[in-house]
Amino acid sequence: MAKKVRTEETQQNIQEKYLEYQTLEQQTKQLQEQLQTVAKQLEELEGISDAIQRIEQTPKGTEILVPLSSGIFLKTALQETSHLLVNVGDNVVVSKSFADAGVLINKQKQDIELFQENLVKNFQLMTMHQQRIEAELLSMVQED
Repeated sequence: MAKKVRTEETQQNIQEKYLEYQTLEQQTKQLQEQLQTVAKQLEELEGISDAIQRIEQTPKGTEILVPLSSGIFLKTALQETSHLLVNVGDNVVVSKSFADAGVLINKQKQDIELFQENLVKNFQLMTMHQQRIEAELLSMVQED
């Protein structure tokens, strides 16, 4: 009878460890998705930074294509090459020099890179914890 009680306790412990493992696995997947999103944001900011540099060097009157939506463009001539209109939040748009816009983009990149570093650290810690739980789980199952 004592053997049966121990087996039920062991089975319950195994189920609890497995549930913890599954929870960690879900959290790890979410962190991976966040890391992918952050990488896309950084890539987008890099593209914006490149575009700002190219437009700054483009002479007035140069014909350019302006995207209206995915795959839809407007052909127009560049009229302003000294300032950009930048949305600074809450639908407020201000005029900024190319240099100031570049500084703003670089600040955003730094903030996102810092966030990315923290995500990577959390991901590594969670992965190590998940591996530890997996080892414990395997040990528990093999003892049974």
